[in-house]
Amino acid sequence: MAVQIKGFDASHYQGIIDFPKTKAAGYEFVFIKATQGTTYVDPQFETYFKDAQAAGLEVGAYHFGTFATVDQAKTEAAFFISHLQGKKLTYPAVLDMEQNKGGDNPQQLTDACIAFLEVLEAAGYFAMIYSGKSFFENQLQPDRLTPYADWIARYGSSVLGRTAGIWQFSDSGHIDGISGNVDLDVAYEDFAADIQGMSGPPPQPKPVTVITPPPPPPKPAPAPVYRAYVVQPGDSLSAIAVKYNTSVSAIASLNNISNPNAIYAGQHLNIPNASGPAPEYHIVVRGDSVSGLAQKYGSTVAEIVKWNGLKSANVIYLNQKLRVK
Repeated sequence: MAVQIKGFDASHYQGIIDFPKTKAAGYEFVFIKATQGTTYVDPQFETYFKDAQAAGLEVGAYHFGTFATVDQAKTEAAFFISHLQGKKLTYPAVLDMEQNKGGDNPQQLTDACIAFLEVLEAAGYFAMIYSGKSFFENQLQPDRLTPYADWIARYGSSVLGRTAGIWQFSDSGHIDGISGNVDLDVAYEDFAADIQGMSGPPPQPKPVTVITPPPPPPKPAPAPVYRAYVVQPGDSLSAIAVKYNTSVSAIASLNNISNPNAIYAGQHLNIPNASGPAPEYHIVVRGDSVSGLAQKYGSTVAEIVKWNGLKSANVIYLNQKLRVK
């Protein structure tokens, strides 16, 4: 014959509870509301938990779920667990699922419930789901929740057509030690013995493994900067090297010049790692003069003449492209 263990569940609505009297009246377990959503903690949770355990009752805790997605469910489960730390539950940790404010279909809401329960189990708790019979059968997918213990509410003479680990059969019960109505439950399984038989110490927060990502690979060395340069009359490699902050040997090596003293006007050179300013050019328009361009671009007449191989600073023509800087 299945066991039948009397119990009740409570939140701050029950006010002051004399737990020794409830124990003396034959009630052996209590579920206490701990949290709701991601911010609410029942104001009586700490007091009820301490007093119920001191009176010798088996104590479980429940969280009222308000989530609509898997991610929200995991967040709420973590919030619930954060308020169970340091407390030894001798009855299950429960997801109380009574609403579907997100308008989820049964698969979506069940996915989220399973995610919540998996977080509880991963933290070492005996996970259970609570719901009203109609909600459980119509808003959720009961077949997918069979791996978890269930606590079903239906007020009347039976759970009507289904079994449950715990049956909440009344929301208007009366117990010595509690003023007013209280939910009454009967457990058909000895959950305290089940939990006591779980291997390992009572649930404790699991250490978080911080994975340090590997350092990023070193950035590749920047590609060499080459600048095209046309040798002007009077140029020398040494003067070009000084101008562009490089060396004669670097220019000679890059351009396969065997004799650094043998360069000629009009020769095209690549200047390695050139850090000097980029050349600027100007298309001659009516009224331009070399002296005017030198003043405009901050260069000298001699430089413009040299850069462009001009025979005379006084002879330029319309649309001529001149290097001016």
